[in-house]
Amino acid sequence: MIIKNKVLKTESIDWTQIKDLQSDNLKVDYHSSKTKQSIIDNGFSRAIYVWQDGGNIYCVDGHLRMDLLYELKNDGYNIPEKLPCTFLDIKDRQEAVKVLLEVFNQKTNPINNDVLIDMLNFEGIPEEEVKIDTLDIGIAEQELDAWNSDLDSLADKADSIGDYNEEDENQWSVITLKVKNELQSTLRADIEDMIKNGIYNKEDLIIN
Repeated sequence: MIIKNKVLKTESIDWTQIKDLQSDNLKVDYHSSKTKQSIIDNGFSRAIYVWQDGGNIYCVDGHLRMDLLYELKNDGYNIPEKLPCTFLDIKDRQEAVKVLLEVFNQKTNPINNDVLIDMLNFEGIPEEEVKIDTLDIGIAEQELDAWNSDLDSLADKADSIGDYNEEDENQWSVITLKVKNELQSTLRADIEDMIKNGIYNKEDLIIN
């Protein structure tokens, strides 16, 4: 089987002419401020990925950054008229949407914090010069093992626990049957994100 090269070219174009392909509010607005600050600090350092359909050019990856560029322009920042865009070999709109979802919205491997610190030390970069709190830091293996062990025991306990009440307040976690099976295969970071983003209600999931 041949792996196809789907990249046609990269060139700078008028980014204001690029049309949206992604639905409004598809993503939870969680990292916008961090991404905006990154653009201010580091400039526009990653190309927008696009699909050209006749005379129209659609954004496949870079929707948030484009929205933030308009915000920065309104804030008084001087934004270049043309920015680099990578054109993809896509046959139609349906394939473009699939690429948007399956290529550019895949979960990525989180950063190992210990290796990160070693890398910064090796390169002579002070930790305070890197916004570590904006990075996707993973869970240490030993912490993950402990998490999975606790989760297994809590999942068993969930069979006998009803809705959350004040008597459960001192427990590490209360997990209802509604989400038990899903949580068994979910990392702690993902669970915390689900709470922050409102994907689960308090009665569905409680982490102390």
